[in-house]
Amino acid sequence: MVAKMDFYAICMASTKLKMSPVFEIVHYALMAVNIKRDLHNLSPFPYERKHPLASWLATIMICFSGGILSCLLFGKPLAVLLVNPEKIALASLLWYIVNYVPGVFSLLTTRPVLSIILALKEVHRLYNVHNGVKEAQSLHPYQPLILFTNGFLKGAAGEVLMFFAQLSAGYVKPNTHHFLAPNVFLFPSRLSCG
Repeated sequence: MVAKMDFYAICMASTKLKMSPVFEIVHYALMAVNIKRDLHNLSPFPYERKHPLASWLATIMICFSGGILSCLLFGKPLAVLLVNPEKIALASLLWYIVNYVPGVFSLLTTRPVLSIILALKEVHRLYNVHNGVKEAQSLHPYQPLILFTNGFLKGAAGEVLMFFAQLSAGYVKPNTHHFLAPNVFLFPSRLSCG
C-alpha cells in the first residue's frame, strides 16, 4: 500500500515538472536522431546532406506530432503550433546539431547516453499523455474513448506520423511502417494510456 502511494506521488510530481528546456531538448534531439537513423536505413547516401529541407521538415513534423494530431482530432487550426517560434527554433537548432556537427550523432547513439536520453524521454511522454488527457477532458468531459485517444496520440504521435515523415522525405517502403514492427518508443505509450 505504501509503495503504491509513493509511485502515485512520483507520477503526479512528474506531471508538475517544468518541461522546458531540458526535457524538450531531449525530446527534439531524440526525434532528430530517430529521423536521421530512419533515413539512413532507407537511403543509400547521407540524406540530410543531399536533401536538407526534406530532412528538416520530417524532423519538425515528428517533433511536433502530438500537437499536429491533437489539432486534427479536435478540429483546431494547425497555426496554433506556430504560436511558440522559440520551440521551432530550438528543434531546428537540434536538427542542425545532430545532422551537421561531427560526432554528435555517434555520441547520442552510444548505449549509456541513449539510456539516459530514453529515461528522460519517458518522463516527457508521461507529461504529454497527462496533458493530452487533461486537454481532452476540458473539451469532452464524459467521453472516455476521446480521452484515451488523445492521451495515446500525445504519447505516441511520433510513431503514428513516422510514415508521413518518411513520405515527406520521399522514402517510404511498405515493410518499414512502425506499426508493423513496434519499437521501444511505441510500446510504453500504449501501456501508459491503458
